[in-house]
Amino acid sequence: MDAGARVFGTLRPALLAAAGLLLIAPSILALPDRSDLVDRSQDHSAQVWTDEVLGALEPNAVVVSWWSYSTPLWYATIVDGRRPDILIIDDRNRLDQNLGDLNQVIERFAATRPVYLIRNGSTELAALAGRFEVSSVGLPHAPNLLRALPVAAARQ
Repeated sequence: MDAGARVFGTLRPALLAAAGLLLIAPSILALPDRSDLVDRSQDHSAQVWTDEVLGALEPNAVVVSWWSYSTPLWYATIVDGRRPDILIIDDRNRLDQNLGDLNQVIERFAATRPVYLIRNGSTELAALAGRFEVSSVGLPHAPNLLRALPVAAARQ
């Protein structure tokens, strides 16, 4: 082995460490600015939303939701023990338990329990027209909480 190879072999660990530091330095230097952008430690919006929804639901209610909204509700009911009277059904439950489509889930429970929907758009709601009257509960932090009533019951 020639002298140059020996020197490089000796310096190789130091050169690799220096190259690694050069590659990671921009990320380390940007960390203070980035951490402020992604810090959600003071964001309590999910808790506010959950509290508002749980407070608005009638006793023994059924909530047909999406997974992203079901999870804070499940946490509140299962882990915190709040509102054990409500049943939360999301799209995954509908499939796993063969509950059917949105119409079928509402129909299954509407005669015996208050039914609420959590939806962020109106694409599914058109399929409910004529069978159910869907209206906003009117919550400031949870505008996507809707009440579903069979048309006959809604007109009484």
